[in-house]
Amino acid sequence: MKKLAVTLAITLVAALGLAACGGGGGGSSSAGTTSGGGGGGSTATGTSTAAGGGGAAQSVPVSADPSGALRYQQSTLSAKAGGVTFKFTNAAPVTHNFCLQSSSGKQFGCSGTISGGATDSLSANLKPGSYTYFCNVDGHAAAGMKGTLTVK
Repeated sequence: MKKLAVTLAITLVAALGLAACGGGGGGSSSAGTTSGGGGGGSTATGTSTAAGGGGAAQSVPVSADPSGALRYQQSTLSAKAGGVTFKFTNAAPVTHNFCLQSSSGKQFGCSGTISGGATDSLSANLKPGSYTYFCNVDGHAAAGMKGTLTVK
């Protein structure tokens, strides 16, 4: 039990640290993903292991508006309870990420902050309910870059 708590704490700290990484000059890569050319930015794979329902792991695509507008192309998403991997793509020149939290405010982490056609992912084990996804780059969620995920 103590090992599990330590492992979860390390995973959470790593996910939060990755979410805090902003874009920079040249691109960098981590965990087998690479950033797109052009403006660069860092890419890392965020993961979360929150308790949830059973079921096979599934992949849910989500993308930022490629024009650079502060919004996702999907205003709503749906998934089945259990393991879910959100495949986030950002073709915009503006850096964005994909973060997830429950209706009670519990944070599940964020993808890496990416731009220029890069992709990254966030994995979580989710229970049925309503969740909010958002970009936590300064001011983006407040400007409307968020949506609702329904898990059944």
